Amino acid sequence: MTASIRYTATVALMRDLDFLLTETGPAPGEGPIAFPSALVGPDETAPETAARLAATWTDRRFAPANLVLVGIWDRPDPAGRTLNAAYATALQPGTTTVAVHGDERAVWLARSDFAFNTILGDAWDIARDALVRLEWQGWE
Repeated sequence: MTASIRYTATVALMRDLDFLLTETGPAPGEGPIAFPSALVGPDETAPETAARLAATWTDRRFAPANLVLVGIWDRPDPAGRTLNAAYATALQPGTTTVAVHGDERAVWLARSDFAFNTILGDAWDIARDALVRLEWQGWE
């Protein structure tokens, strides 16, 4: 039997020391929270997928080359295995973000509010590493 491998891209959008995450669920505060993430399409690269996600949640377009690679996470999960490439960018002042997209809601979360029980998957590691890659100070 061949193991199933999903290839995903994630984007960490930062404004000051806050991160834009998405929540799914019946009502605000009732669903899991994670960074915007999607399967890498057959005709795009992981940076292109991350740039597409960033544009989905903001009023800006992002060049894939301008996103910073945060890291690659390769972990088994119940569905097989997921290979996740995470990217980050700091949003410019005045960037408008989308409140709702499909069945997902935008949630701004300060780095000080990150808790292991409120975020999914690799989000804690992605947030920490995004701060380092973008040279933000003060991560504890």
